[in-house]
Amino acid sequence: MRSASRLLRRRAVPVLQKRSNATNTKSYRSDKVSTLSSSSVWTEFTPLANKHGAVNLGQGFPDFAPDEWILDATSAALKQGLVQYTRSPGHLRLVNALSAVYGKRMGREINPLTQVLTTVGATEAIYICMQAFLSAGDECIIFDPAYDSYGPSALMAGAKPVSVPLRVKGKSVSSGDWVLDRDELVSKITSKTKMILINNPMNVPGKVWSRSDLEFIAELAQKKDLLVVCDEVYEWITYDGKDHLKLATFPGMWDRTLTIGSAGAHPQVTDCSVFHYYIMLCNKLSGISYRFR
Repeated sequence: MRSASRLLRRRAVPVLQKRSNATNTKSYRSDKVSTLSSSSVWTEFTPLANKHGAVNLGQGFPDFAPDEWILDATSAALKQGLVQYTRSPGHLRLVNALSAVYGKRMGREINPLTQVLTTVGATEAIYICMQAFLSAGDECIIFDPAYDSYGPSALMAGAKPVSVPLRVKGKSVSSGDWVLDRDELVSKITSKTKMILINNPMNVPGKVWSRSDLEFIAELAQKKDLLVVCDEVYEWITYDGKDHLKLATFPGMWDRTLTIGSAGAHPQVTDCSVFHYYIMLCNKLSGISYRFR
């Protein structure tokens, strides 16, 4: 075995050397990838914060430890041997629990086998929504400032991200001072618009969307026949008496809304992939996303 290993290594060296001396400059990247930026707040801010010992405003994760019961439950599950592949759309115990919790929040019965899809991270959930429902030439409305994966996810689906920036009202003292210009939003809707992506509460700047704004977006989505993806990973973290309102519960929105939630951000385990994120799917949309997953 040792002589065979040495022979393989000797044979591999000339091949690698030949490749390194090649003059072929052909790029094997797809056209979609070539349009993406190589930098983001994650790649820029985090190294700088570490280098200078600064507060990292580019990455939103809790700086305090998770509750002991979470660590104990995780340890117990690992010791019980729950470490192998599971059902692709989500472990049965997990999707059953999610359907029970969100059935109450949504005010309707949710089928855990056809209307709940788990992913490893909300970024994957966002990507799946884009890949499943956007085609080349489609447009997706994104409210800025926005989480940095939104635009690239749309581009990778062949679609065009269309920015609708929130405007600061007066001298900003809170996230509530970032307001939607409704006329500007309407002006950005074209015949190619297929989707609106809304983050509630927003990451960044922490804005909790008002009932009035959500009603306006719901009415617009129905009037223009648009899908709405609601990234609600921070739904459990609201302050100052503000209520988190789920767009999928508004009249006429259940059949055109995909809701992304988190079981990682709230209990302070953002880097633990065991704590899946999930997509709540309506009947009309579930089959497409399940096939993609």
